[in-house]
Amino acid sequence: MGTADVTYYAVFANLTPASCTETAISDFSASDVMIIVGKSGDNYYALSNDNGTSKAPTAESVTVENGKITSSVRDNMKWNRKLSGDYYQFYVSNESDYLYCISDNNGVRVGSGNENNKFSITTDGYLKNSGQNRYLGIYNKADWRCYTSINTNIQNQTFTFYKYIARKVSDISTTVKEPATLESIAVTTAPTKTHYFVGETFEPAGMVVTEQ
Repeated sequence: MGTADVTYYAVFANLTPASCTETAISDFSASDVMIIVGKSGDNYYALSNDNGTSKAPTAESVTVENGKITSSVRDNMKWNRKLSGDYYQFYVSNESDYLYCISDNNGVRVGSGNENNKFSITTDGYLKNSGQNRYLGIYNKADWRCYTSINTNIQNQTFTFYKYIARKVSDISTTVKEPATLESIAVTTAPTKTHYFVGETFEPAGMVVTEQ
């Protein structure tokens, strides 16, 4: 007898890599994750959300090519944004810690309980804190600071927002069917014509052949 058909199932991981693409700030929703990047000279630096209320957030070096961040994006670079009237507020995912400024050049902070957490975007493309009237920028390739003028340590800098889409893994299933093994065949019904003269051609009409 022949063996029964066997079906095998295989599951493969379909990996969609993370992406981080330049996006206008107005095109972000509250749930979108953004990376805030400043360019100083030929170098790009992301605004980190670490250091809390104790000192200025670090300037995290990133690589940008063709409108995309091509280097690794760490959790301390990720922000969300929401609108508050005509201003933007930038917060960490838990929505308890916000970006804000105090009245000091080295006064960029991340935390809760401070009302100076609203920002606008100037015609020069700088983020400006509305409460302290200070402009955000990258200081000495090390951290982010805020100044009352852009014509000081943060002049000639540009700022861009990137939408981060996390890596996605989904399953793709496929099936492979193993064919049955043929062990023998048998004529279970004879053909209609069973007698022939020498030279006649065989006529298979009516014959039934069964595989086993």
